[in-house]
Amino acid sequence: MKRYAGKAQGSFTRRDVLRQLYEGMLSLSEAYRIQDQIISSADAANVNSLMGLSADEWTAHLHGMPVNVLAKWRYEGWPNVCTMCGRKLDYQREYWLAKEMKGQYGLIHNDCLKRMVSKSPSRRSASG
Repeated sequence: MKRYAGKAQGSFTRRDVLRQLYEGMLSLSEAYRIQDQIISSADAANVNSLMGLSADEWTAHLHGMPVNVLAKWRYEGWPNVCTMCGRKLDYQREYWLAKEMKGQYGLIHNDCLKRMVSKSPSRRSASG
């Protein structure tokens, strides 16, 4: 099996997967293959740094953002408006959740998410 991320002394070499994806040097399936190979290796705990993801990019990816969306955000700009309330959102200074809503990928203020969850019918019926 070919190791796309390279090998150095038994471990993967760091690479900037988002840049390579954005520039067309990697396909989406190749990017996920790299991620899967790292996760399946002894280097799994370092998957984010080995793929060249920042803490914010890794967090958004853990929230379900596809790597091609993250590549676009990195090079074309992160969303700066909450997809739920429409107010400004600074992803570097505020708590947020990355989410797909109505076919659009974006960020939601934590407070907006809390309001949405507290209004949820299943939440009300579960509490009493």
